Amino acid sequence: MKSRHLSDEQALDLAMSEAGLDENHAHLEECDVCRDRVRHARDGWRLAVDTDIPEPSPLYWEASKRRLGRELDAEDARRRQRRWLTLAATAAAILATIAILAPVFVGLGRDQRAETSVDAWSALPRVEDDPSLPMIERMLDVETEHAIGCCLGSCVLVLSDEEVRVVSESLRVEMGRSL
Repeated sequence: MKSRHLSDEQALDLAMSEAGLDENHAHLEECDVCRDRVRHARDGWRLAVDTDIPEPSPLYWEASKRRLGRELDAEDARRRQRRWLTLAATAAAILATIAILAPVFVGLGRDQRAETSVDAWSALPRVEDDPSLPMIERMLDVETEHAIGCCLGSCVLVLSDEEVRVVSESLRVEMGRSL
């Protein structure tokens, strides 16, 4: 004698046919729960077999197919939208990380360049060794300003390209003499 109840599959098999009834007969006689389950399953099966359910019209199947197609398209659209939102969120996170960390890396680059760079003034000679300073002092002399009618800065600004070339050449020649 079995002490456990019949599984759902066994109860359904017994309800749909008489097969296996002999081997489970003793259990069904002693177990009210399993006997009721098999009886309810048999009643439900007979009701389903005996019921005359009309076939749906072809319009039902077409409408059902269109509705299913729309639902699948909507799900595809939602999936694509989620994919784009994920990509946009990832790009925003990357840009935010770059924006946050960029000043740190730029600062590191500046510090490293500062350690290895040479001051712009280091290529110039010391003041006492610079032969161009006396010449510039003469050019900035107040008397010279009165003689040419303008201060040196404003005179240089109004020079044409050709005049700048001539002045540059004259300065080179003059500096060569004072060496």
